[in-house]
Amino acid sequence: MEIYVARQPIFDRESKVYGYELLYRNSETNAFDPSVSDEQATSELLINSYFSFGMEKLIGKGRAFINFNKSLLTQEMPLLLDPRKVVVELLETIEPDEALYEVLIKLKQHHYTLALDDFCADYKYPRLVHMVDIIKVDFMQNTKQEIRDIYNTMRQSGKVLLAEKIESQEVYEWARDMGFDYFQGYFFSRPSLMKSHAVKYISPQDIAILKEMSAKDPDFKKIALIIEREPITAYKLLKLVNANFTKSYQISSILQALALLGV
Repeated sequence: MEIYVARQPIFDRESKVYGYELLYRNSETNAFDPSVSDEQATSELLINSYFSFGMEKLIGKGRAFINFNKSLLTQEMPLLLDPRKVVVELLETIEPDEALYEVLIKLKQHHYTLALDDFCADYKYPRLVHMVDIIKVDFMQNTKQEIRDIYNTMRQSGKVLLAEKIESQEVYEWARDMGFDYFQGYFFSRPSLMKSHAVKYISPQDIAILKEMSAKDPDFKKIALIIEREPITAYKLLKLVNANFTKSYQISSILQALALLGV
């Protein structure tokens, strides 16, 4: 089965590629399927990017901007990813609560970069704005005066400013002269579609893990025993945990790794 990922470059002030926004696609149409939920789109995007394409192939030495909805954030999904390679993009439709703010604090403590997508002048959650590092200003949904006001306010707050949905040379030059840090839009490049083949085989161990994880109270000891019977899975899990969760010591036990990751 063929799988797809689209990517759109993000440029710095020297016109060098800073990173790519990775976008979910499920066909060669190269457009988002509105019947797919935000959570499913991001989950499949992550699986495809890491296991079928390889993140290095998609972003090179740049950074991956990936959208996360509220559900995936509260599940702490970004903590599975390398904070040096990923920018956690918060959808503008998120309605924050205390549980979400706690996760964002945790992400900041682990040195993740947070971006707020499609920012408009009428955005109503100043506490969330305060917590993010990058403001992606929507150049199609804001007037020029609103963009100036957003720029002045956010620059005073020390935010990094990304001009998105840039559609012409004139608008790009205006944004650059104003002082924006990064730029994204159809003027530079439409999202380019990349195609690969999905891994078709699901091992009995994978099925057993999924079955146990679907239980009301997953038993980590049972899951650890299943993983230990599959050396490749065990190796990948330990590599993931030691690369992203520990600094001064090595995790060598599957049970310890599971306890650290949580459900």
